[in-house]
Amino acid sequence: MLRYLSRDTLLVVMQRNKKMKNGLSAGWVFGLVILGSVIGGWMFWKFRPLDAWAPILTSLNQPPLSGEISSDLVGIDRDLLEINRQEMAAIQNAWEKFSGQQEKGTRRGVMRNERNRFFFEKVKTLNQQNLSFLRETSGAHEKNYREIARGILRRVNAHPLTNAKRVDQFHEGSQIGFCFGRALVIHYWLLEAGVPQGDILKIFNVGRLKVNGVLWRFHVGVMVRDAESGYIVIDPLEENDKILSYQQWVDLNSTYEMKSPLSRARFYVTDPRKFLPAFGAYHLDQLKHPVLTEYFDRLPEVLVSQ
Repeated sequence: MLRYLSRDTLLVVMQRNKKMKNGLSAGWVFGLVILGSVIGGWMFWKFRPLDAWAPILTSLNQPPLSGEISSDLVGIDRDLLEINRQEMAAIQNAWEKFSGQQEKGTRRGVMRNERNRFFFEKVKTLNQQNLSFLRETSGAHEKNYREIARGILRRVNAHPLTNAKRVDQFHEGSQIGFCFGRALVIHYWLLEAGVPQGDILKIFNVGRLKVNGVLWRFHVGVMVRDAESGYIVIDPLEENDKILSYQQWVDLNSTYEMKSPLSRARFYVTDPRKFLPAFGAYHLDQLKHPVLTEYFDRLPEVLVSQ
């Protein structure tokens, strides 16, 4: 989801703002000071919600205890969209070598089906390699956060701002989806409930996804340790109030990829502090992006609600 919000998009906005600041003359600065004094009250109320984010982001970005974060995770600062692009390019190169060895004259339809299956098998292998450590944790601990997870999922679904079925109240809400906003809320409430940072992860689904007729570039869910399944996923988009094991979530999300049932959906497990696939930890600059401010200006009211 949020298929057009990439690292480049945010950097262009930030660089444009920097150039505007550097180009202001002394006269313009004086004029802006006068104008600012006139509309200061309006600006205060306009941007006051962002002030509430400082303690929230501090809590979300708290470092885990030493040894709590697995070495099997994708690095928090790595660009998942770029990783995915490189992986698909490598598979395409492998396919070209493989298909060049096939008999000439093979029907185009047959070759297309073989290509789709070739990609499916390669992506399946990558996913199995990346997710294998989640299976290995099953039964290795006695932590059970299922009731906490169910309670948080009910809270997310109950609030009109975070209910996944009500994103259309925001400009281009269905295009953006705001899964990453709901994941932030879930992460915050897990910490608030006493779940250690090291028992929380995020799982990103990256690919050409189509959900309810809308094209997304990615989707994200929050995972928490579970004695029965290894990890469970808290995702308001799936199954209403039902908590899914990570494998159930992966299986369901694979069907969103446009080539399904020969799905090319790639799953990346990360540190819970990763906010967007192309960026690292939560940061106020991300919340200030023009596309997102309408949503994140109001989100603090959800985080402090009971």
